[in-house]
Amino acid sequence: MATVPLSAVVGELERVQHVAKEMPANSERADLIRALFTGLTLPREAIVRFGPARPILTNDPMAEVSRLFDHYVDRSFDVWLQKVRRMRKRKLLPQEVLFAVAIPPESDPRRFLAYREICLELQQSDTDVQVVEQNAESAIVRFATR
Repeated sequence: MATVPLSAVVGELERVQHVAKEMPANSERADLIRALFTGLTLPREAIVRFGPARPILTNDPMAEVSRLFDHYVDRSFDVWLQKVRRMRKRKLLPQEVLFAVAIPPESDPRRFLAYREICLELQQSDTDVQVVEQNAESAIVRFATR
């Protein structure tokens, strides 16, 4: 699985910012900026697809990013257990499912223990989900090419 260097992401965001600033102030500007944003946020190479990006109005962008990260990535992972169980029960999942996850550091015992508990629950017979570390490229490729 290829990763993109942070400098490339920063460079692309700076390029988009420059293009947006240089757009003429006319009636089409909002549509052009919206199209630029849509192009920037389109999924590139993903197996799982989510809905389109939507704007959020907030007085504290960093707090909102932190809240969203906690909700979608960090703390709400146990919600996936219920989703997987429901989908398995309704036969809406393929037989084999793999989750590639970022393992929290053992120096953060609360998160690390929660991670281990969730992994064990995901691997139970009623969910039967394989869990691998997100950087385990060979395991992910092996799973995808079966």
